[in-house]
Amino acid sequence: MLAIEKLIRANLSGPGRAVAVGECGLDYDRLHFADKETQKKAFRCDFLQSALEDALGDLVSRAQLEIAKKFHLPLFLHSRAAHTDFVTLLTEAGMHENGGEAVGGKGGVAHSFTGEISEMEDLVCLILLNFGNVKCAYVYRCRWGIT
Repeated sequence: MLAIEKLIRANLSGPGRAVAVGECGLDYDRLHFADKETQKKAFRCDFLQSALEDALGDLVSRAQLEIAKKFHLPLFLHSRAAHTDFVTLLTEAGMHENGGEAVGGKGGVAHSFTGEISEMEDLVCLILLNFGNVKCAYVYRCRWGIT
């Protein structure tokens, strides 16, 4: 993650600037690439790791959620077949109220979302996410009568 953090730090303004952190998240339909624990470790805000980095500078890398909070950037998220862990990790990272505003978060966009309407409601209500999936946008409009 150190390389990603350096790239974002070097591109915070001007043309071609970093506007979000991602694509990041959990995909339990692809466990043959990375098991659940490996995915969660890369995604979560590891408080011990964060404390070590504060003490040691850039010697310890930050998790994806921590990078987004540090630079006050929205998240470009991916969640498939991992809703419970996804919401748990976002909540533990402080992203569950006002898109994580109190901890430096800026909400985000969930793409490739294939979950249930109740799962979408969790993400919209808890984390202030938007969805980049036409099917979900259609279901969302129909459910709440938005035209």
